[in-house]
Amino acid sequence: MIQKIEVVQHSPEWENSFALEADRVQEALGKNCIAVHHIGSTAVPDLLAKPVIDIMPIVKELAMVDRSYAKLRHMGYEAKGEAGVLFRRYFSKGGDRRTHHLHVFEHGHPEIQRHLCFRDWLRDHPTDKQTYGDLKQRLAKEHPNNTLAYTAGKDSFVANIAKKTEWQGKRVVLAYTSTEWRAYHELVEKYLFMPNKIEYNQNHHCIISKKNFHFIQYKGWQIITAAHIEFLHNEIDVALRWLVSHPQHANQGNSKTMLNMLETWCKQQGRLHMKMHATAIATPFFRHMGHRDEHFDDTPLFPNHTDLGKDLCCSHRL
Repeated sequence: MIQKIEVVQHSPEWENSFALEADRVQEALGKNCIAVHHIGSTAVPDLLAKPVIDIMPIVKELAMVDRSYAKLRHMGYEAKGEAGVLFRRYFSKGGDRRTHHLHVFEHGHPEIQRHLCFRDWLRDHPTDKQTYGDLKQRLAKEHPNNTLAYTAGKDSFVANIAKKTEWQGKRVVLAYTSTEWRAYHELVEKYLFMPNKIEYNQNHHCIISKKNFHFIQYKGWQIITAAHIEFLHNEIDVALRWLVSHPQHANQGNSKTMLNMLETWCKQQGRLHMKMHATAIATPFFRHMGHRDEHFDDTPLFPNHTDLGKDLCCSHRL
């Protein structure tokens, strides 16, 4: 059952609810938990919000959170995996009448500062707070049963606040909203397919099939990099189908950051070897990143390619 989106007046009880639940969550996570933050709209006084408390625990080691599943489940939380945000553990409580979300991050994750900057900006800027509340109220009326449309409707406002905060952290997520997919397709088509004189089909099976994953990298509010990972049938290998950055952000370490994150993510999924058909222009970069000549028995998409591969068991850990 899809929970109806409801935006209501702010309640002073939300802060009390957070404080009580934060203590219980910290106890469940144990010494691994070093801080617990109240984020989202319920953390901003006088802001209209969905009556769901967003809680952000910060831990020393994300892998250790898995050992706390039983305690969190006993508290009523359901594990949702990463839910599109790399290196997050996401939990919800309340079933179809959701009451709490947990967004668990390891210390140093860029999402931590992003959430705190957004929250603190709204706390300190009443006009933006009012605008955001009005926007959410309108979107809830227009899309009461469509979470994707409701989320997408906030994209431009959230990006504008990110500009104002001047936060420039880099983060990688799975493409989700319509804004993210538009940026993804534009990057891939304009800066990879068109230069190679290949037609790009947004509805190709490799875009929509379940073993294919499409990532974007943000720098602050801007989407600057797109990547495509495919899980191959042998349960060990992955194929990096493409990794493309906007030319304005070239030679700034963005592709390196993205690749390191993707390699770590693949390893965490139990995929320990990466293969690719690298374009001529990209081959030096991938070789610099530790990829070596290796036959890839797969139909190449781009001309003048080089087959490369890399064992991920000893790759960079974030």
